[in-house]
Formats: sequence, structure tokens, C-alpha cells
Amino acid sequence: MRSAWLSLLLQFWLFIQIYSGRSSFRPKTVRIYQFKGICPGHEDIPVYYSDIEVVNINRTFRVSLKANIRSDINNDMKGVYEFKNSTFDGSAFNRFPVLNWYWKVLVNIKDEITDELLQCATLEGQIAPI
Repeated sequence: MRSAWLSLLLQFWLFIQIYSGRSSFRPKTVRIYQFKGICPGHEDIPVYYSDIEVVNINRTFRVSLKANIRSDINNDMKGVYEFKNSTFDGSAFNRFPVLNWYWKVLVNIKDEITDELLQCATLEGQIAPI
């Protein structure tokens, strides 16, 4: 009985999506509005990103940034590392059957032993119609 109700609910949702003009199956794209390599209040963390540039080219994101490592967290990694034109495929986000979802992601990476915050970054974006 539960699967029958679930099936009916899914069919009703698809009907509303298709006939309301808000179809989730229309072409869509991922938009990245903001990528911050350090979180407010955590300016002293060991790892942060700077000079971040994100460009969307045919649903593939090209990311350039500098990874700044202030303390020796892993055997002589201290310093500034530059990444140019790294790629990130955004098409995986398009598999979600939704449109106009705006999202904010907070990434905290902590040391597994001491639980010290090593890195904090934020990302804001949207799955939007083309």
C-alpha cells in the first residue's frame, strides 16, 4: 500500500512540474556565484585559498586558485601552491530533478586526531534554467 501512495505522489509531482511550466526536465545549468577560500572568524586557519577564479565553459568549470599552507601539516607542505585551469564537471548537479535551487555549502576539514580546523571554505550556487 505504501508503494502505491508513493507512486501516486510521484506521478502527481511530475504532472505539476510538467504542466505548470516549471518542468525539471528542461535544459539547465549550474551557476557558481561565490567561492570563498576562508570563512569569517577563521582567518588564522592553517590552509586557505586565495585569488580564486571560477569560469563556466560548456558546463565544465575551470578553477584557478592559490592554496596557502601556513603551517607544516603534512611533511614539508608549507608554502603557496598555485592551481591553474583545474577542471570540475558541473553536469553531475544537473541530474537533480529540480530548478532554481539556490544552495550554500560550508566545507570544514579537520585534523582526524586533534579535531583542529585545518581548512574552511564556502560555495554558493544555483541549478538554473538555461
